[in-house]
Amino acid sequence: MSDRNSVSTEQGLAIGQAAIARGDYRQAIAALETAAEQAAVASAIGAEIRYWLATAYQAIGDIEAAKTVCRQLAKHPLREQRQLAAQLLYVLEAPRLERRADWQVEIPDLTSLSEDTLAKLRQAPGGSAKEEKEPDYRLTPVDDLNRINTRDNRFLGFGLLFLIALLGWILFRPT
Repeated sequence: MSDRNSVSTEQGLAIGQAAIARGDYRQAIAALETAAEQAAVASAIGAEIRYWLATAYQAIGDIEAAKTVCRQLAKHPLREQRQLAAQLLYVLEAPRLERRADWQVEIPDLTSLSEDTLAKLRQAPGGSAKEEKEPDYRLTPVDDLNRINTRDNRFLGFGLLFLIALLGWILFRPT
């Protein structure tokens, strides 16, 4: 028995989902394709596997493969599965919008850098780590005391009255 067939359909789905969560889409596709071979398209787990497979294909940029999977799902016997497939296919076939370069941030790939280079990048230009400046908590004097609202809003009186009423109700309520 080969290694591909030793994994159950549920395990293949779980492996594929975990790989997608990690961002390892190629491993996800391998696991989900193996699971898809074992599960019929018409089954519930077969549909779920194929939805995840379409997602993984979309993530690596293979939109045509994702569309093909969605077209398979569009023939599912359950109406709700067909509707989900149609919605996903609608998203995949939507025109790509052009984005201006200043609307996105490019994250550099640091995996090829050595540990020494990464350690140097973590340090500040002066050779030591950046020190955080402590916030200034000093009070600033008020220039015009007449601008301060010192009028009593009777909150304290209402609060005391409420507490007395609450204590009276707790102590003298009929049981």
